[in-house]
Amino acid sequence: SILLIMTLTSDQIALQNFIKASNEASKAKGYIGMVVEDIEFWIERDINSVEEFEIHEARCTLWDIHKDVYGVRPRHMDINNMSLDDLQHEIDFLCGRLEWQLEAERKEAERVKREEAETKRKIEEAMTCVPLTQGLFD
Repeated sequence: SILLIMTLTSDQIALQNFIKASNEASKAKGYIGMVVEDIEFWIERDINSVEEFEIHEARCTLWDIHKDVYGVRPRHMDINNMSLDDLQHEIDFLCGRLEWQLEAERKEAERVKREEAETKRKIEEAMTCVPLTQGLFD
């Protein structure tokens, strides 16, 4: 086994501490998904500071939420050259769009449920009616 000793920059140490603190906060809230704390993992991906990590996380979030909203990944967007503010703006927009879609789906489900209940009521009412021909041919 080869022992590799790395000298970390102050940004990399800050990133490592930031991730550890984020994971601790997540554990305290009962979350089970944790972020990889191994700094080598992040360095290999050219993520060396808290800012680069936040941009990476925002890109991943945008990548996923765009698919949730539109059904496709945002391959048409140049997310690798977007600032953190631009990424967050897009995420906020998509979250609003997703909330709108979920509310529309909830309202549609309620409408369908009311229609089904009304149809069931009409069928039950029709089945309890006395046939018009009853007694005519007795």
